[in-house]
Amino acid sequence: MLLLFILGLMSKPMLVTLPFVLLLLDFWPLGRKGIKRLLLEKVPFILVSAADAVITIQTQKFWAPVLSLEYQSLTTRLENIPVSYVKYIMKMFIPNKLAFLYLFPKDIPVWEVGVSLIVLIVITVFAIVMMRRLPYVLTGWFWYIGTLVPVIGFVQAGLQSMADRYTYMPYVGLFVIAAMALPAEIIGTTRGKAIVSISAAVVIILFAVRAKEQAHCWQTSVTLYRHALEVDEDNYVAHYNLGTIYLSEGKANEAVTAFRKVIMIKPTYVLPYINLGMVMLFQLQRPEEAIAYFYKAIELDSSSADAYNGAGAALAILKRPRQAIPFFEKALELAPGFELARANLDRARRDAGQ
Repeated sequence: MLLLFILGLMSKPMLVTLPFVLLLLDFWPLGRKGIKRLLLEKVPFILVSAADAVITIQTQKFWAPVLSLEYQSLTTRLENIPVSYVKYIMKMFIPNKLAFLYLFPKDIPVWEVGVSLIVLIVITVFAIVMMRRLPYVLTGWFWYIGTLVPVIGFVQAGLQSMADRYTYMPYVGLFVIAAMALPAEIIGTTRGKAIVSISAAVVIILFAVRAKEQAHCWQTSVTLYRHALEVDEDNYVAHYNLGTIYLSEGKANEAVTAFRKVIMIKPTYVLPYINLGMVMLFQLQRPEEAIAYFYKAIELDSSSADAYNGAGAALAILKRPRQAIPFFEKALELAPGFELARANLDRARRDAGQ
């Protein structure tokens, strides 16, 4: 079992909560006694989970950076936790306004945080008080709460405030409660079985229809990002991704519109400035405007080799090679393997007579 657990962690680090889930199952339905023995047998799993958590955090720094408090304050992250817990429950029953990415809102209303906390506290207290009469509620509820802990956002990896893909394991706990809540007296009768079967069929059909509608959003990248904007028109990542697609398709005006929307929503985001500079420079032949965007990108991120190279290219096109040379040199200083910047530097030096 430990070997299978390790293989599972290699597939999906979210399984780090398995030792906790096993303890819940010891309580119900297994009804095992002896807390010390139960904890002792979980020690190997806990150690493996701890090691995997460290490895995952280190890996995230390279592939999905763990964001600092400068991006999202600790207060915002803490406020988002109870709100997300409740929203996940709502989406389980009403899968509406689903999107590939949910960004943090500009601000989370105090009332929303307060109501979410009350809901969570009430259900938790109920599960504990009724643990003898309704033990499945405690197991199912804490299964849901516990398995979401690694991805609830306290340690922020990525831009999302929440994500639908995180729920496939936590929802099992809620489904257990829903299934066990049906009285045995009803299920045991012929009429009860018919009612439950028809109700289940209706739910499955409704969810199947909803799933088909949602799958349509994933037909192409454009349909995916446009749908995300229908859910949240301030989703600057969706605007930016649409802009890059328009840029690759040669739709300069559409790309400019998309990138400018990104800047309106997230003025400190560097990449749209660089891309706007590229569009202005190479597709719309407006180098003066391009320089302004590259300068702004450098102001926001002085370590961007692309921004320095773009500014240099714009100056070179304006027949100002001497001014362009320092920008190409800086780009190469930041990225020694940047061959395009090296070629641009050689050309600028020749044009400047050096």
